[in-house]
Amino acid sequence: MKITHYNNIDFQIEADGSISRSNTWHVMPDDNVLDSWETFGDSVKTWAGNRGDAFRMPKNSSTGYTSDSNYIISDIKFKSISRFMYEVTFTGKPKYATAEMIGGVSTSTNHNDETTKTAKWRVHADNMESFLPAIGDVISWSGNAYLCDNVKSDLIRAGIYEVVIVARDMAVLMVGNPIYRKTAMMEQVKTAKWRVSNDEYDSWIADRDVGISAESWAGSGYYITGVSADPIGKLGYYVTIEAKHIGVRLIESRRSEKFLRKDAAGGVVREVSYTGRWQVHADNLAEFQDLTGKSADDWTGDTNTTVINIDPVKVSESEYEVTLKALDLTQSTRVSISKNTTGSFTGKTKTYTSIGDFKPTAKDCGWYLGNDGIWDKINNKSEGSWNSYEDCPFLVDAELPNAMIDVSISCVKVTIESYAKGDPAKYVDSAIDWNETKVEYATIGKHEGWWRRVNQDFTEVYDNEGDIWTKFVREYLYSPSSDLEWNIFYWHNHE
Repeated sequence: MKITHYNNIDFQIEADGSISRSNTWHVMPDDNVLDSWETFGDSVKTWAGNRGDAFRMPKNSSTGYTSDSNYIISDIKFKSISRFMYEVTFTGKPKYATAEMIGGVSTSTNHNDETTKTAKWRVHADNMESFLPAIGDVISWSGNAYLCDNVKSDLIRAGIYEVVIVARDMAVLMVGNPIYRKTAMMEQVKTAKWRVSNDEYDSWIADRDVGISAESWAGSGYYITGVSADPIGKLGYYVTIEAKHIGVRLIESRRSEKFLRKDAAGGVVREVSYTGRWQVHADNLAEFQDLTGKSADDWTGDTNTTVINIDPVKVSESEYEVTLKALDLTQSTRVSISKNTTGSFTGKTKTYTSIGDFKPTAKDCGWYLGNDGIWDKINNKSEGSWNSYEDCPFLVDAELPNAMIDVSISCVKVTIESYAKGDPAKYVDSAIDWNETKVEYATIGKHEGWWRRVNQDFTEVYDNEGDIWTKFVREYLYSPSSDLEWNIFYWHNHE
C-alpha cells in the first residue's frame, strides 16, 4: 500500500474552545493491476482503522505517519479519486485523557437562598470511572464545599463523554422564613424548615429537641413542640421544627348556672360555677398549686367565688394545660338529695367499691425515649437525675420495667359518702385539710393498708325539716399490690 500525505494539517477552533485537526492522505495499491481494483476499497478501509484510534501525524517524508495519543480519530472520510486511488481524510479531536471543564461554572440561587452550581466536563472513557463523583461526595468550588447532587454523562463521540455535574450547597440554612399561625384558641405557632447535611444532622437535631427554647428564630416565649425530618436524597435532610408560644395564658373561661330549687319565699336558688383553662409553661406550674379554697375573683370577676378543684394535664415536657373550677359558695352548690325520708342525715354513711386505675408515665418509671426510638434509663443519660424515693409513685428500690409505661394498673377504688350539718362554705377548711394528706395508712372500707386520696366533692342537701347539710363524697385508691405500695414522698411533692 502506497500512502502520501496531501498538503498540510488543517485545524479548526470549535465553539467550546477546543481544537480539532484534519489531514488528507492519498492511498494507492502497491501494484497497478487491473484484477485487484474490486477489493482495493476494502484494503483502504482496513488501513484507515477506526474512530477512537490515535490521530495520525505525517512524517517529514509524507509517506508514513506516527501516532499522537493526545488526539483521537473522530471521523474518517473516503473519496475515490480513480480506480486505483482513494483520498482518505482523518479528523481528530482532543482525547481528554484528563477531565477538562468546558466553559465555566453556572451558579443558581432560588428564592429560599439555596445555591446550586453546574459545570460540564469532557472525559475519555478510560478515565470515567476515576473521574465521576458519587452522589453526596464533597466538591470544592471557589473555596466552598458543595455536595454532588446529580451526574449526567453522554457519549458524544468515540471514547469521549460529556459529563454534567450539579452540586448543592448543603451548609445549614433556614429555608425561607418561618410560617406563623394563630389558632381559634389564640395559640401562636411558628414553623420553620432547615436544610441540614448528613454530617451535621445528628448533632444539630440533638440540640433542638422538644421542650427546648426556640427564641433564637421564633422569638421570646416560644418552645419547640414538634420536629420532623424529610431526606434530601442522600445529601441530608429538610428538618421542620414547630414551636409554640408558651407562658401563662387564659385560654377559656366559662360561667355555668344551674337551677337547684325554690327557697321558702319562692325565690330561685341556683348553682353558679366557673371553669377556667390555662396554658402554662412547666416553669410556672407552681403558681397553680395550693389554690383550692382561695378566691377566684381575679379570673371569674365574682368576689364570692372559691377555687374547689385544680386539674393539671401535661401536654409536653414544657407545656401544661391547667383547669380550675370555682363555685359561688354564697349560692347553693349541687343538690344530690332533695328530700330525706329518714328525717335526718346524722351518722349516715355509704361505702361503694369499684375498680379504678393508675397509669404511670415514662418519668414515673425512670425511663425516657431516645432519638433512636428505644427506651433508656434516665440515669444512663444523666446519672443521679432520677431516684425512686423522689420520682416513683411506688415504694421501690429501682426503675420500674419499661413495659409499665403508660399502661393502666388496676386498683381497688372505694368511695365513701358522709354528711355534716351546715352549708358547704363551712367545710372548705376541712376539704383543704383532707386534700393535704395524699397517702395514708388507714382502714378504708374495712380494709387496712396504704390508701391514696384521689378526689373529694361536697354538695348542699336538705333534710325533711329544711335544714342544710353538706354531703361529702371522697374517693380512695388502694395500692395495686404488696410490691407496689404508694410512695408518700412522691405524692406529697407531685400533686
